[in-house]
Amino acid sequence: MAYVCPDCGRRFSRKPIEHTCERLDIGTHFERSDPLVREIFDGFVRVAKSCGKVQVSALKSMIALNAPKLMGGASAQRKALRVSLILPGPRQHPTLRRRQEMGSLRISHQFVLETIDALDADFEALIREAWELASDD
Repeated sequence: MAYVCPDCGRRFSRKPIEHTCERLDIGTHFERSDPLVREIFDGFVRVAKSCGKVQVSALKSMIALNAPKLMGGASAQRKALRVSLILPGPRQHPTLRRRQEMGSLRISHQFVLETIDALDADFEALIREAWELASDD
């Protein structure tokens, strides 16, 4: 059952232990980035939303994507977009930088996207897989 914070309206897959109600404008994350980084982010979100319902929340340290569970997120750098996707097992992609296990069923993958071409068919498939995992009840 989904939980909606009564103060900020942010949706969670379950009642969170703790969160901040501070909501930021997504644009603030891109103030020091090249315009290409925002273009890459918009493409990332477009693919995620093509899978189904996705909540995009600008937080202090990142932009989170939930469907309704956390599927990943992004943080803008000057010339690249750092993307994390939570996937059910180890995956490969040329932009992969590291993985971190999150228990026996989920692995966080960190990617660095420096060009719009990095959002290729293989990366789009990873986004869809992350969405499926996050939307699975």
